[in-house]
Amino acid sequence: RELAHIERQRAMAETTFGGSISPFSNGDAFKLACAMAERIADSSLLPEDYRGKPENVLIAMDYASRLPNISPIMLIQNMDVVKGRPALRGTFLAGLINHSPLFSRLKYEFRGTDNPGGKPSPDYGCRAYAVERETGEIIYGTWIDWRMVEAEGWSANKKWTSMRDQMFEYRAAAFWSRANASDI
Repeated sequence: RELAHIERQRAMAETTFGGSISPFSNGDAFKLACAMAERIADSSLLPEDYRGKPENVLIAMDYASRLPNISPIMLIQNMDVVKGRPALRGTFLAGLINHSPLFSRLKYEFRGTDNPGGKPSPDYGCRAYAVERETGEIIYGTWIDWRMVEAEGWSANKKWTSMRDQMFEYRAAAFWSRANASDI
């Protein structure tokens, strides 16, 4: 009986990756992760892309196991499924950057002319930037401007009218992090 207990502890230890379950590390880990995903998928607190979909939860669990100190539930709350691909929200990406010891907190710079309640100038937009702590270099992101918003069809989302600056900042943070800190 004690040998069985030790064997089970060994099997459980092998299913972890940096303290989180790595669903694909071995058969035992996969079975355990599938059982967990089934239970988690039953929660009414999950976004629609995950509720009742243990296969999506399982993929999110694997993704979370590769990020330091990120729980699967936190990741699920911040990862949307866009055309069958996982997309991390700008707020979440900004949080990862702001928590990283490699960069200063993200800052935002605006240009152009806004027209609250109406259409801004085509060049109205925002970019994110941060300082690389090791070198002191300011790293600028891509300008996200109204021209891009319309070209990509993002303006169909009413939030681009009601909370335009916030939407620019979220998008700028996502672009900055993907280009400059995708390893974080």
